[in-house]
Amino acid sequence: MENNSAHNVDNVRPLSVDFDLHTDGDMDFKKELAGLMIDDIWELNHAQHDSQETFYKACHKIKATLEILNDKDLNEVISQLRSPESDIAKQQEAIHMFDTLCEELVKSLTREAA
Repeated sequence: MENNSAHNVDNVRPLSVDFDLHTDGDMDFKKELAGLMIDDIWELNHAQHDSQETFYKACHKIKATLEILNDKDLNEVISQLRSPESDIAKQQEAIHMFDTLCEELVKSLTREAA
């Protein structure tokens, strides 16, 4: 998994989202969509710290957000967290990376909505 955050001074991930495609260029709708995506990411982050079942349900619930974001690193770490390995150290590393990615994506989306 590539860690782009080491190269980001502001801890803001580059987004590959074409908001114009999803909002027809409507700035108000863009802000609303970014806000909903932020809510989804935080929900997923909190679910991960709750239980495996809650995390699975949240992944399914925010599937559209994950598809729109199309963030390779986030998708990889979610796959790791959905398929826990017996190696506790690797699992802890995945949890830390997941938390970092969520924070960076929220910062990026917040900046995009401004």
